[in-house]
Amino acid sequence: MRDYRKIKKQLEQKEQKLKKANNQTKQLDNYSKDVNAILDNLKPTKLNKNNMVISSEDVQKIKKFTKDVVNMTKDEYDFMCSGYENMQVAN
Repeated sequence: MRDYRKIKKQLEQKEQKLKKANNQTKQLDNYSKDVNAILDNLKPTKLNKNNMVISSEDVQKIKKFTKDVVNMTKDEYDFMCSGYENMQVAN
């Protein structure tokens, strides 16, 4: 019976982590849509049509997006590694 409770508790923890990962994925999807909109709406400079103008606010949004992507990717990698280690211990 102790093993059942232990497994049930682990399952609940994994479900919570999965729910958190799903929320982060949805948030990233929204951010990526914002970044795409920013990039689509860039205006060319007056002197050189190959260069584009971007506001500092948009630059900050893109920086935040890349930071979030790196953090979430690292968190997901750590989560997968801990799951793998738990499987190794169980065997």
